[in-house]
Amino acid sequence: FFFQAEDGIRDFCLSRGLGDVYKRQGINAEYMGNKEKEMVRLKNRYLLIEIESEEAIFEGITFAPGELVNSVKESIGHNYGDIGLAKVLPSLALKYYDDVSRMAILRVARDHIDIVWTAIVLTTQIKQKPVRVRVIFCSGTIKKVEIQARDLLFHWVNKILKMPSLDEAFIERIKKHTEASLETLSSLEF
Repeated sequence: FFFQAEDGIRDFCLSRGLGDVYKRQGINAEYMGNKEKEMVRLKNRYLLIEIESEEAIFEGITFAPGELVNSVKESIGHNYGDIGLAKVLPSLALKYYDDVSRMAILRVARDHIDIVWTAIVLTTQIKQKPVRVRVIFCSGTIKKVEIQARDLLFHWVNKILKMPSLDEAFIERIKKHTEASLETLSSLEF
């Protein structure tokens, strides 16, 4: 016959009493407590990058966000092989991309920042067009990268607006685009 304890756990009759049931609960509680302590939040790094391409600018070519990420993945695969790619892919994400100023923010796990940074610098083509990709800033928070991206965007817009013989329609397009980009940067989340 079985003995029913208060908490609903059934023990065989040869039990030494309720103490065994409660001792086992204590072990389970300690086990669960250790599991909760082992859980850690993921630590990421955010990279602000800029794509420079003389040929693409003069021909009016824009790059889609997916093309940038695919180029970085190809560079990782080429330089670090499948193992490097497998390490990086779960954490690699494009958080922001502006095809006019050619700025982007990439997120990657802190442990793999060196792999991604090297792959970005070694990226030489996007959409079969020669490019130079630079890492401008790196931070552990997206907020700090957002501030740097705003500063870079303002610098870029001022540089464009100082150019001689600009059409009024072009200036208005740049201003509207800048406002939209700033709004997008403000809404970035982890």
